[in-house]
Amino acid sequence: MELVIDATRLINPIEVSINKLNRNQDLRGQLIDLLNLLFTQDNKKYQKAINAICNGLNEQLDQGMRDAFYWSYRNVIASILQSYVKKYQLTDDDIELITDIEPALAMLNNIYARNQSNHACYVERIVDKLMMRSVLKQV
Repeated sequence: MELVIDATRLINPIEVSINKLNRNQDLRGQLIDLLNLLFTQDNKKYQKAINAICNGLNEQLDQGMRDAFYWSYRNVIASILQSYVKKYQLTDDDIELITDIEPALAMLNNIYARNQSNHACYVERIVDKLMMRSVLKQV
């Protein structure tokens, strides 16, 4: 079971592409880049494959795969936020909320495959209206 979970982590587009993220950008730029990555076609294919594996196997492996997926995305977002904890006085609750937003929306987008009128604008609205407001405590 662990081998299957580890193998899916190795092909996860986020795990593979996180090194390409420009860490010299401000927080907003990094979140936009990461969210764009979450909405790519490669990620959608990965999600479909993971769903097929999860649906076809036992419940324990299904839960292990879903947990690995969730924590993979969440850890990447948390790693981006870590250098901004002091600057924006982020609490653990803030980080938990912010890190849950992107994976939830990416999963929802993959399930319902909505056609946003302008993908770039949609991503920027998510970051500006949901994530950065949480960071800046403007909610």
